[in-house]
Amino acid sequence: MDPEARNSPPAIAGSQWLQPRETSALTYYRPAPAGPDGDGDVGSLLAGLRRRKWTILVATLAVLITVAVFTYMTPEMYESNVTVMVQASEGGAGTYEVLERMGTTSSIQTEIQLIESRRVAEAVARDLGLNVILATESGSKDPADVFRVFEIAPDAEPGTYRVVPQDGGAFTLTDPESGAVLARLEPRSDEPLSYAGLSLGAIRPQQEDPFTLGVSTLRAGAARVQGRVTAQPMEVDTDLIMIVCRGTSAVEAQRLCAGVSDAYMDLRTELQHTEAVLAAETLKKQAAEVGQRLREAEDELGRYMAANQAVALEQRAGTEVAQLAATRAQRDQLAAERSALASLTRQLDQGQGARDLASFPSFVGNQSQVVAGLVGNIIALENQRSELAVTRTERNPDMMAIDQRIEQIEEQLRSFASSYDRALQAEIVALDRNVGGASGRLSAIPEKQVETGRLDRQVSLLDDLYRYLQSRLREAEVASMTSLPSIRLVDEASLPMGPSSPNVQMNMMVGLLLGLGFGVVMALYREHTDSSIRERKDVERETGIAVLGMIPGLKKPGPILPIAISGDGNGSVYGDRLSLAPKLKMSWEEEVVLEAFRSLAADLKFSGEDLNGGHLRSVAVTSSGRGDGKTFTACNLAVARASQGAETLIIDADLRASGVARFFDLPWTASGFTDVLSGDVEAASIYKTIEIADGLPLSVLPSGNPKVRSGGMLERFSERMERMLEQAESEFDLVIVDTPPLNVLTDAATIASRVDAVIVVVRQGVTDRAALELTLERLARANSRVIGIVLNDVDLPEYYTSYSKDFGPAGRKS
Repeated sequence: MDPEARNSPPAIAGSQWLQPRETSALTYYRPAPAGPDGDGDVGSLLAGLRRRKWTILVATLAVLITVAVFTYMTPEMYESNVTVMVQASEGGAGTYEVLERMGTTSSIQTEIQLIESRRVAEAVARDLGLNVILATESGSKDPADVFRVFEIAPDAEPGTYRVVPQDGGAFTLTDPESGAVLARLEPRSDEPLSYAGLSLGAIRPQQEDPFTLGVSTLRAGAARVQGRVTAQPMEVDTDLIMIVCRGTSAVEAQRLCAGVSDAYMDLRTELQHTEAVLAAETLKKQAAEVGQRLREAEDELGRYMAANQAVALEQRAGTEVAQLAATRAQRDQLAAERSALASLTRQLDQGQGARDLASFPSFVGNQSQVVAGLVGNIIALENQRSELAVTRTERNPDMMAIDQRIEQIEEQLRSFASSYDRALQAEIVALDRNVGGASGRLSAIPEKQVETGRLDRQVSLLDDLYRYLQSRLREAEVASMTSLPSIRLVDEASLPMGPSSPNVQMNMMVGLLLGLGFGVVMALYREHTDSSIRERKDVERETGIAVLGMIPGLKKPGPILPIAISGDGNGSVYGDRLSLAPKLKMSWEEEVVLEAFRSLAADLKFSGEDLNGGHLRSVAVTSSGRGDGKTFTACNLAVARASQGAETLIIDADLRASGVARFFDLPWTASGFTDVLSGDVEAASIYKTIEIADGLPLSVLPSGNPKVRSGGMLERFSERMERMLEQAESEFDLVIVDTPPLNVLTDAATIASRVDAVIVVVRQGVTDRAALELTLERLARANSRVIGIVLNDVDLPEYYTSYSKDFGPAGRKS
């Protein structure tokens, strides 16, 4: 074979060859980069989950078994419940209106906190003796069911006691560690045994075996109660609370729920009574303080009214206004009279108006008879003068005497007018003073009204507050003397019909979901960390080399066609173990495998058309490690090639395994390849001939005598191997060499460098990417030509197998 032709990569249609990279005078091929069909799409994810179905199944079963064991080991618990209603005060007419106004009515959340409080839990633990655990061989029991009398003091000493029943209800109380007798109850004793805060009566007849009595602190018992009691509102915006209690038996759960509800109602009643008493005391103190302030306000109002005559201020204001108006009217009238009187006085000074002065009604009326007499004299004298004027002259003594008399009377009238004017002036001044005083008194009335109103309002407010507090005080006093709880029991504690936990169905469903989730996570993790080859695209992407064939897995690997050995001349046919099935009856899986090898043989023939003048004479089948199926592939490839009429020789060069002889059920200790290398025999003389279906021959050269096998034998006898291969290539159409795993032994590199081409077998899910890369690098350093990769033990897609499922071996619809 031309060495240059052997060192250049063949042009194979459909393969993804990379350009060779020269490194240290060696030629090898690097993996191709990941293409657009990278990992991570939905299809790859689902394919990975299918591949890891056993991981998912095992993980799911492990979680299910764990959940089942946990469920089985979890003690049964029973649930009882009781419903209470929190009643709020209504309207303002109820007895507890004062409590509501003072903020003592609690919210639902506050009531829930009270139910779950340590005080309620301690009361229940004390009443039911839950800080005592009575353990028998059959389980825990209620002490009241064992002892005829059982009481425990709140300050009972914690400890553990061993109780040994005796005849007649008697028993001994012993120390479980030392066995010392601590106390004893005599048979048929009427008095209970008192010891360390315990009061124990005779043991009931049904309890015959010894048991342990454990006493803990009341707080520990309360903690047990709190751990088994929960409270929650029935619905949003309702006054109903459901109390749920859990116990190891139905009776225990019911008793616990009844005890919690009773203790809670007692506590709520006590708190309500305390609140009512405190409210009454507070209201009483506040009423006394407000009463004192009311009395002080009333005294202040009285003192102000007495000091400022602030009595009937509105009536006084009306009277003052009326008097002021009358005084002003009188003053104005007197001023008018004085003005008129002054005018008459001026006329009198001028010698006129005597008659008018005499006729001035107020003047005449006020001067009584004297003024009236003088006015009458003037009138009489004027009449007399008028009569004398008719007969006498002005100088007449009589006339002059009358005139003189008239002047004297007028002078008297002027004197009287002057006196009256002064009297009017004095009266006007007095009226002006009265007007000023009335105006001052009238202006002070609004200020007094304001201050009086303020003081009066203060008194009124304090009086209303005092009356309100007195009313609330009477309500609080009534509430403190009565027991009307604001909590009502709606549903009494129920007796459970069955255990509430563990819920086997729910636990198993949750376990199944958790198991599936855990299995999927584990499958994804293993898929992510798994570096083995899985898909055809993985192989081509990682290596850049085409996949020549994909061989499905078989439950029982063997020849793909019925075979018989004829090399010994007797034509003995081997049993069913050598054939997959009778010739005319083959399963669809076996037919798929057969067609896969036939396709591989055809592809191998086509791939060799560009080698050595269009003929591929020799090919080595190797793998990265043991268990990849290289011997299975090499042997069945030889069977398939021989069944196509080609003279084929298969050489077992895996000297340590002798896999070819075992595959064809040949004597693996007979002469073979090692004997040829050592020069003991000629190869042609020791060929084993196997007849394929229809009598077609297949020649086999076993590995040879194991006694002469040694490491590095192929390298030592490389020239003999070269001559043997050249002779075989000249005698046969195709020589197939089954080599050792390349990463295990170096013998395969020697053979790979000599043959025309190399096929690398990769087992799905087994062959590691790094191992495959190392194999290809070693083959490149050996100047071998890898023409393709066979993907073994694959799960073929549906479109590969649907045809074979529908049609039998004869091409008929199965």
